[in-house]
Amino acid sequence: MSRRRDFVHPDITTETMGFLGPNIVTAKDESWSRQRRIVAPALNERISPEVWRVSVEQASSMADLLPSVSPPHAVKGPAKIVLGLRTIAMNVLGRIAYGHDKPFALSKPSTKPSEDISYVDAIALVTDKLIYAAFLPASFLGLPFMPEVSQRLGTALKRLPELTQHMLNQERQNSASTSPHATQTTESPNNSRGTIMEELVRLSDQEKTRTDASTPDSLDKVTKKFLTEEEIAGNLFIFTAAGFDTTANTMSYAVALLALYPEWQAWIQTEIDTVLGEPDMSPIDYANAFPKLVRCLAVMVSYPISTYRHP
Repeated sequence: MSRRRDFVHPDITTETMGFLGPNIVTAKDESWSRQRRIVAPALNERISPEVWRVSVEQASSMADLLPSVSPPHAVKGPAKIVLGLRTIAMNVLGRIAYGHDKPFALSKPSTKPSEDISYVDAIALVTDKLIYAAFLPASFLGLPFMPEVSQRLGTALKRLPELTQHMLNQERQNSASTSPHATQTTESPNNSRGTIMEELVRLSDQEKTRTDASTPDSLDKVTKKFLTEEEIAGNLFIFTAAGFDTTANTMSYAVALLALYPEWQAWIQTEIDTVLGEPDMSPIDYANAFPKLVRCLAVMVSYPISTYRHP
């Protein structure tokens, strides 16, 4: 029986998600177990401090930029906030998954089909337009009469395989030059960037080395212990797709509710001021701060905010 988890739209099936590559969402039985065993170590509490650090940097930049919305354009404030929260979600995911550091900006990315596109920007665009990417062929999206953003999406879909292979090759080159013995240990090297991509490549290559040394070449790959290049790419994409909308929409919904219930803003602001201190103080680290932010956690993950009562 399959133990896959449906992190994406239920209408997006294995067939329609073919451009993503095989991944833990579309896998089942032995393939699911094999991918799960390698994927799980890359997604644990180890990444939380870096998620915290990057999130604080991105949110601080957003807070600095929002006051620049002049009063005549204040009506656009909510839209800018939603755009800002979606930007934060993608920038944090880009850093944690791929090691891509991108400064916060409220401007929307380019939609011109002719402009060059990076892997992270392509992933971000396909993730944002996932339904279109899943159901419409890249050749159709790229037709001249289609809107620019559709043509840009078509370009991203066509270039993703090439961009993915280049990125994985570069990751292996970086790992080989900075930590030549990384595949000999199950622990991450001290100079590791700690990205999900790095962990997947390292763990999979480590298992491939062991498997190739003990398994005949004729044995079906499904019985092997490592991830193929397509599976690494597919799982990286699915982590981004699963994390982007869920994170961005949760933050947007929370901000909207806090705007409707200002008393709860004051309630969590008191906790934030107590735990983090004055704005000009050095930010407290994740291990010390996060366990103390119980009110913030209650607002984000508990019952609807209108049902809360002050303690």
